[in-house]
Amino acid sequence: MMTLNLVPFVSVDKMMQLVLQLGIERVLTDLASEIEAD
Repeated sequence: MMTLNLVPFVSVDKMMQLVLQLGIERVLTDLASEIEAD
């Protein structure tokens, strides 16, 4: 039996709120770090 990794859906509105709160540079830097670590 295959196990699926489930990721909760994040709406565009919520994602934009997060980006505006944290700043685009931090969001992209943190995202790149997570991708590299994976």
